[in-house]
Amino acid sequence: MSLIDRAKNIILTPATEWPVIANEMTDTKSIFIGYAMVLAAIPAVITLFKGSMWGFAGGSVFAAITYVLSLLTTYVLGLVVNALAPNFDGQKDKTQAMKLAVYASTPAWVAGVLNIIPYLGTFVVFLAWLYGAYVLYLGIPSLMKAPKDKATGYAVVSFLVVMVITWIFSAVVIGALMSMFFGGLSIAALSAMHH
Repeated sequence: MSLIDRAKNIILTPATEWPVIANEMTDTKSIFIGYAMVLAAIPAVITLFKGSMWGFAGGSVFAAITYVLSLLTTYVLGLVVNALAPNFDGQKDKTQAMKLAVYASTPAWVAGVLNIIPYLGTFVVFLAWLYGAYVLYLGIPSLMKAPKDKATGYAVVSFLVVMVITWIFSAVVIGALMSMFFGGLSIAALSAMHH
């Protein structure tokens, strides 16, 4: 199946797409290289475009960080989904968990193109992340073999754990960047005041 067809199906008809995905023979590397790395580039390219208003170097740094964080978050989601499976009467299967994480990230990656529109784009991407959580919920019974009545809790806990991990990691990365960019600036300003 082509990347475009898969993205369209997972966004528009996730309930019927998940059983198809569950039966596909693939591995984590193929899913990330052939699908995640392509779609995760959408918000990164928009960040690069918007960042060019700050000067190309700054924009490219933030675009690269957006891209890496997006892929890392997706990978962590897969690990979390797999680790939590027994808690919700599911079956651990790293490949199925990675499929779930990657394909459930599709709505947010595709909506990332709307980040070009200030404020509205951010709101739409937020809604796309929420829809992605719903898509994740729909896929849990097919891919992780958890009972449908446990899928809601499974999806919510997975999503919350990943959001906390992502928030902490983002805070560390942004803090490091701020000190790198502005720390040197404040040292230069202080030294200029003493002369």
